[in-house]
This record gives sequence, structure tokens and C-alpha cells, in this order.
Amino acid sequence: MPGNASYDDTTSTTIKYYLKSIEDNFFNEFVLFDYLKNNQRVITGGEEIVLPIQEAKNTTVTSYTGYDTLSSVPIKPFTAANYVWKQYSGIGLANGLELAKNSGEQAYINLWKARVDNLVESFKDTMNIDMFAVSSGNAILGLQDLVADAGTGTVGGINSSTNTYWQNQKAQSVGGSANYLSKMQTVFTACVFGRRSPNLIITTETMWNNYSLLLEPKESYVMANGNTHNAGFPALSYKTLPLHYDRACGSGRMYMLNTNSLFLYVHSDKNMTHVGPFDLVAKDQDGKGVRVFLYCALVTNSRRSNGVLSGMT
Repeated sequence: MPGNASYDDTTSTTIKYYLKSIEDNFFNEFVLFDYLKNNQRVITGGEEIVLPIQEAKNTTVTSYTGYDTLSSVPIKPFTAANYVWKQYSGIGLANGLELAKNSGEQAYINLWKARVDNLVESFKDTMNIDMFAVSSGNAILGLQDLVADAGTGTVGGINSSTNTYWQNQKAQSVGGSANYLSKMQTVFTACVFGRRSPNLIITTETMWNNYSLLLEPKESYVMANGNTHNAGFPALSYKTLPLHYDRACGSGRMYMLNTNSLFLYVHSDKNMTHVGPFDLVAKDQDGKGVRVFLYCALVTNSRRSNGVLSGMT
């Protein structure tokens, strides 16, 4: 028996083999974040994000003849939705001994880079979850705020109870799969305004599977062709639109989104890209750290262009 029970002839003379990549066994797909990040609006500053909105028509337009009296009532058809910045931060750390061990030819995987990559993925995961949720604490507005189950609520400073044009489309208590197609048709049609219509549908994994099984007997199972989005996520198709599932999507929901009216605003200086300095540990500690910041807001300038089916079973 060897003097050190942990090392015999083989283990003392053989180097262990390590795959030179770390397999992800934690994070899910970031479908919504990926779509909106690719279509994000990067701006350099501003106290708030203000989106001008046309909320009424000019009612003085009318036919007349001869010396009819014409209206001279001033019409004020514009308002704006305003959104505040939300702040996110995360930190990656490594002590000196960890970095010393993970150096030279013995470093099959760069530990520091892997931890920074994990930090960035953690950012994406947190943002994707918050995008589907109801805003709480310091989090951004989520889809359950902007595209609410009831279609109502005050968003961007506009009360949709008194300004009904600011309500999103919805179908509540949808129920089982026998109701899916008719409810989807109703919400989709309600979201169409001229040439503007939803271009992305996201639901839960369970609802995605149910929709798939619903279509298969009709031989209408269609895979998205990839021309709309090349992220590689599994997609079915509804009216040629990609229909994805995202595990962060709220239970029993399906969102029909128009990403030309739903935006992720990010600050150019705080966009998960500035990752220094590397001296965030205390002066009397051995190591280095990196803090990542994101200033952002999830906003809409047309709630009516987006819809949700809720209560799907």
C-alpha cells in the first residue's frame, strides 16, 4: 500500500484529462433577452426615457359647403410615456492562490475568464427572468406589467383605465388546448394595426409542447425557417411567426409581441461591457475582482400592439 493512499503507481504517473470547456448545467435559454438585446436601443444619457405618443385624432376635419362655419377648436393629440432607469450590478472575484494555481501550462481552462463568463451569463439569466415578471423592488418593468393579464394598469405614467388606447390585448382563462387556436387568433388579430403586427410569440415549455401536439394531427407542424432570428432556439410557427418557449415565461401564458413597439433601452456606459478596474478586493487582501454594471429599462410605446393569453392549461 502506498505511503499516500491518494496516490498509487498510476495516479502518481498519469496526468488527468480535462475537457477544455465547461459544460453548462445551470442556465436556461434566454429567448426574450436575446431578441430584445439584439434590437436594443443604446443611448448616452437622460434623466428618464420619454417616448412621445399620439393618442387622439384631429376632430376638426369635416366636410363643408359654402359659408359654413368651420371649427377652430385647438386639438392636442400628443402625450408621452416616461420610464426610469433601473440599475443592475454583479461582481466576479478570485483570490491570489486560486489564480496562481490556475496559471501556466497547468491551466487547462482560464479560471478568471470562466468566472467573468459566468458573471455575464448570470446577468442574462437575471434579466431574462425579470423581463417576464412583475416589477418588484428595483427591478425593471416586466411583461406582466407591460403586457398585463388583465390588459390594464398604469404604465409609463399613463393610466389605461382612463386612457383605454393604452391597454394591451388579452385573452384570460383560456383553458385547455381545444381553446388555443381560437384564442390565439382573437389576440393576434387584435394586435394587428395596418402593417404592424406581432413578430414574436413566446410561451412556456408546457404550452409549447401542447401546441405542438395540437398541430401534429393536422400535419401543420412547421419549424421556423431561421430567417427571422438566427439564435438557434427551438421554434414552431404560427402565421409564419416563430413560436418559442422560454422557461422563465410565467405559468399558463403565451405572449404575442411586436418588438417594434417593445424595447430594451441600455446606457452606453453601463451595458455589461465595462468590466474594470480589477482592484475591487481590499488593499490588504490578495486577489482581484471585476464589477459589471447595467443601466436599462424595458419599455413600450404601444401597449395595444402586444397581447397575452393567460390561464392556459
